[in-house]
Amino acid sequence: METTIADYSRFVSAVMQGKGISPKSKIEMLSPQIGILSKREFPSLNNDTTSENKAIKLSYALGWGLFNSTYGKAFFKEGHGEGWTHYMISFPDKKAL
Repeated sequence: METTIADYSRFVSAVMQGKGISPKSKIEMLSPQIGILSKREFPSLNNDTTSENKAIKLSYALGWGLFNSTYGKAFFKEGHGEGWTHYMISFPDKKAL
């Protein structure tokens, strides 16, 4: 996905506020689907796993990464391309990005 910072910010804000999405869909979208057990984010040739992520319940949902933190539940999205990188994290219980 390619977008502008302004549009992406509006999208994440809408997700947090539940705008344009039913409560049921938001719950489903931010529910764990698969645990993350790899030691590296992109383990192309390295299949090493770890149990260290279980303590924070690191997982993927539908389009988001999830984990539990000292601030409560969090969802995140990261990306990169030629010449840029982004990382977004939200703490819905704190209503903060």
